[in-house]
Amino acid sequence: MRNHLAACLFCLASFVGSYAIGQETGVDCVPLLKDSPAPFSGVLVPEGRFVAFLEAEQKLAEVKGELEIEKKAGRVLESMYVGKLELAVKPLSWYQTPEFNRWLGFGLGVVVTAGAVWGGYELVKEIRK
Repeated sequence: MRNHLAACLFCLASFVGSYAIGQETGVDCVPLLKDSPAPFSGVLVPEGRFVAFLEAEQKLAEVKGELEIEKKAGRVLESMYVGKLELAVKPLSWYQTPEFNRWLGFGLGVVVTAGAVWGGYELVKEIRK
């Protein structure tokens, strides 16, 4: 096992080396020995699984982007509904209340009826002259 780990060198392309190290240092091969800390920070992925690892990271970035879009859409919806609730809770003006409209309708009905009766009375009075 020790020989296997000692032989496991991180000898990939410059891109992979800089990807694992986190910066471009010009070091392409880093020997990894058992029970010793790695001289870099990051994730060490076996070469056979590196493509799957990159695809998973790309998918993760896509999902994070979709999550941000959903969060923004959620904030917009929340602000819209909060605005609607504020309008619904806001007290109505006196002339917009159902009670005022009811009394206004009743008053107009009385005035129109009285006008019709008076007009009819005046018409009959003119005819009888």
